[in-house]
This record gives sequence, structure tokens and C-alpha cells, in this order.
Amino acid sequence: MSKLLAVVDGTIRESMAKYTFLAFMLMSTLMLMLLTFAVNLDVVDGVLATARLFGQDIHLGGQSVSIDQLVTGFQTTVAGLLFVVGLFLSIFATANLVPVMLEKGYVDLLLSKPLSRPALFLGRYLGALSVVGINLFYLVVGVWSVVGIKTGVWRPGVLKAGLIILLTYGVILGFMMMIGVITRSSSITIMLTYFLFPVTLFLAFREGLTVMLTKRVFVYLLDGLYWMLPKTKDVFTIMASLAAGKPAGSLAPLLTSALFGAGCLALGTLYFTRKDY
Repeated sequence: MSKLLAVVDGTIRESMAKYTFLAFMLMSTLMLMLLTFAVNLDVVDGVLATARLFGQDIHLGGQSVSIDQLVTGFQTTVAGLLFVVGLFLSIFATANLVPVMLEKGYVDLLLSKPLSRPALFLGRYLGALSVVGINLFYLVVGVWSVVGIKTGVWRPGVLKAGLIILLTYGVILGFMMMIGVITRSSSITIMLTYFLFPVTLFLAFREGLTVMLTKRVFVYLLDGLYWMLPKTKDVFTIMASLAAGKPAGSLAPLLTSALFGAGCLALGTLYFTRKDY
């Protein structure tokens, strides 16, 4: 266990040396500062009286806005932005994790250590997950705290959404690790990972397409691909519901997506274990 943690720690230190970790932290800090100083809310008896952005009044159209509605809507919006922007930035920042590890000289050094290949591969995975997880925790808890202090309403929705975002990244990271160890290319890893999103989005709307297919084999094929690949649209819906304080509904898309990520990580580990470097 201590050797595995050493690999995790080394991966985190590597991200700090390349300023990946610090870049994430800086962007998160800027977002929190913007939220803290640019947005001012005046709440009277649980109703938003006035709102100002960068010192300029935001016209509410003469309508009274419940502070509960405001917090719920704001947390849902922030969670949605973090899901989309955060995932895409995280993919770009960690796509070279495995290709760099497999460079001549570096891989020889790592394999010379008294550590099994599966533990080494898993340590790199957990290290990347930790880098993103620490920054996501910092940002999500920061947003939750700032909104709570400004409004007096402490809703756990955005915290729950943060866990879903981290789990989704963990699924995607498993796929990236598999592609990275097979191709040894950061560019191919990025392209295939980004391509995964429109494919899964297309499959989410497969029911509107299958009615036009005359052969059942194609219907079964689309259904099979839907259940095999991660379900980003459905997971996004679950996350948005939790952020809004609503029931998440069926967790099947989340669980099957997690199985996809675990399967990819297992295949990547197997390939890394048997490959001669």
C-alpha cells in the first residue's frame, strides 16, 4: 500500500512540476474571487430584493425572487458548467499521463522499482484522479460556502453534483488510460476521448432513430452500444437533479458507466502488464 501511495504522490508532484495542478487551482481561485466580489445580493425576509453584478444593478422585472429558488438555480447552473467545462479541461490536462510514463528512459526507471505493474498503473490512475479531485473539492466547497454566506441558505445540491462529476471523470479517465497505453499518443487519447461524448449523446437519442430502421439487428446494435458505453447525457441529468435538490431517479446509467470505466482500466492494466518495454 505504501508503494502504491508513493506512485500516487509522485503523479501529484509531477502535475505540480508541470504546473497542471497549479493551473487548476488558479482558475478555481479566480472563479471563487469573481463570485465573492462581483456578485452582491440583498436578501429581505427570504426574498431577493436587489442584485448587483460588478456594481451594476440587475433588473428583476418587478418580480419577487425567492432566495431558495435563486440558490437552487445558481447551484444547478454552476454544476452544469463544471460538468461540461471541468471535464473537458481535465481531459486535456491529463491526457498525457500514460504516454509520458511510457517514454524511453522514464518507463525503464519506473519498472526498475520494486513495484508490480498493475500497482504502478493503478497508482497513475489514482494520482490523476486525486489531482482533479482535490481541485474539484476546493472549487465546489468554495462555491457552496460563498453562496451560503451570501444568502444564508446552505443547500447540499452542489456538493452532491461534485461527487457525480468526479465519478464521471473517473470513468473517462479509465478510458483514457486504456487508449494511452495502447497508442502511446496524447493526441489520439484526446481525440478519441472527446469523440466519445458526441457518440454517447447520439446513442442517448437512439429511440427516435430506431423507429426508422427496418432490420432489428441494427436496433440491437444501437441498444448494445448504449448500454456498453458511458451515458454522459443521463449522468448529466442525474447530476442536475441532485444539484437542484430533486430525486436522482434511476441510477442504472451511472452504475453501467462506472462498469465501463472499470472495464477500460482493467484492459489497460492487462495490456501494460503483458507489454514488453
